[in-house]
Amino acid sequence: RVTTLHSGLYASPDYLKSSGTPQEPSDLFQHSGLMLLGSNGEGQPWQLTRGKERWEGVPAQAIWANSLGLQQSLAAKGLGIVGLSERFAEGLEQEGKLKRILPDWSLPPTAIWCVTPGRRLLPQRTLAFMEVLKTVLTDVWREQ
Repeated sequence: RVTTLHSGLYASPDYLKSSGTPQEPSDLFQHSGLMLLGSNGEGQPWQLTRGKERWEGVPAQAIWANSLGLQQSLAAKGLGIVGLSERFAEGLEQEGKLKRILPDWSLPPTAIWCVTPGRRLLPQRTLAFMEVLKTVLTDVWREQ
């Protein structure tokens, strides 16, 4: 495991101005969601947690895509609410193009892995690369 990405819901200030800001997860049913398609082509509902509380659902109006980059761009243009890792949303949030909504609620974390055919007999340079990658990514994301 290299690092873990923590995620939440984001929307543009223009979208929130025109559609309102959700105060509770159930409010999401009244909004447009930019939803992720899984690798099997099926839609993935948002699964939010706050401590031991859980909420799962899909907004009434949804745009489905399998590209987080596309979803991020559509959200920044005011087309709906998107689930993104804090790392990916950070730049647009600093530019004022996205705003975190329901900040007490989080989407499931995503683990980032470095995958090899096996750990036995890996070249030392591969092991060294994996350690450098882990250190660099963890430090970069910790600083953010």
